[in-house]
Amino acid sequence: MTNDELLAIRAMLCEEINALRPTLREEINSSVYASELSIDENFEATVTPINGQFDRLEIMVEIMNQHLILMRAGLKEVRSDLTEVKSVLKQIITVLHQAVVAINELQADQRALSVWIDMNVHSAV
Repeated sequence: MTNDELLAIRAMLCEEINALRPTLREEINSSVYASELSIDENFEATVTPINGQFDRLEIMVEIMNQHLILMRAGLKEVRSDLTEVKSVLKQIITVLHQAVVAINELQADQRALSVWIDMNVHSAV
């Protein structure tokens, strides 16, 4: 092949390449656009259920927070009641202690009386 023929072939190839460039650009752009659409659809299909789950989780946390508030109020009431019970138990312990002292004194007096009666009954006989 002559140099002119090679130049002519080269020129034809350049023209064909230049003619294909817009088609290639269109095909690439179409493919990229289709991929973007697919990614967007997949993203939406994934994010929408996750958003729903977050919404349900938020509701559950709010309910748990309300329950916690009620539990704190109940705990405060229980603590108050326990303080009251402690006070009453201290009073009961004091009364029981006094009763034990009185019973012990009565038992001592009963023993002393029993001894006195035994001594007087034996001396009278």
